[in-house]
Amino acid sequence: MVPVIPATCIFASAGDGPCRICVDHLRERKTGPGFLLTVLRCLVHRCAFTVYPPGCVPWGRRVLVHVDLDGEAVRGSTEALEGTPFEAAKDADGKEAWGRASEGSSGSWSSQGRLLGLSLDMLGLAASQGMDLRHRIGGALGVATLDLLENVRDIAMNPGFRARGRAVLAVLGCIPVKGLLKRILLAGHLAGCWGPPLWWDADRRILVRLVFPGSGTGSPPPEGRATVPPTNSGRGPPPGGG
Repeated sequence: MVPVIPATCIFASAGDGPCRICVDHLRERKTGPGFLLTVLRCLVHRCAFTVYPPGCVPWGRRVLVHVDLDGEAVRGSTEALEGTPFEAAKDADGKEAWGRASEGSSGSWSSQGRLLGLSLDMLGLAASQGMDLRHRIGGALGVATLDLLENVRDIAMNPGFRARGRAVLAVLGCIPVKGLLKRILLAGHLAGCWGPPLWWDADRRILVRLVFPGSGTGSPPPEGRATVPPTNSGRGPPPGGG
């Protein structure tokens, strides 16, 4: 994948003047995307940031959502969950517990539990989440709060990893296909899983702040870690800061 070079860096602001961005180096990772990632440097703001492919987030060991070149989620089969955090829920729902040691491609039992916990947080299903937070996560996902509460109740009444997997899959099935990645990025930010999400505007070649679907309300101002889906060609959703 060859990233599109953005016109501005992640620290650019109005009145700064044009950025001067160049390729600093290629970065190899043991987990995450199976190819070298591009690290860009802005000579004006003296900063460096990594460009990630669509569907990935900084520091993520797995693809968050498999997407096409337009940034839309690949849906319609169980294979779409493979290699994502939600793969743990799919296997849990099928009573498939991962091994005690990381022997296969999926991971270990502890990894399955960790990914299930992450999925519950992102989708507003964690027992520790209050009603207000759950309602806001549901709004970002496009899922009714009542649907979230019903699945939270199911988990409470049926302790065990299968009920948690079943609840995750049920909520995933309720999220509108259009804009799935953006919705999960926003929901994960609300749950505290990562920093404010940004999105690549391919026409303007800049990162823009995501807004909550249907509300017109923007997410908090970018600060700290930025979650960004990046690019691989001249079109699709692109670079991420990290």
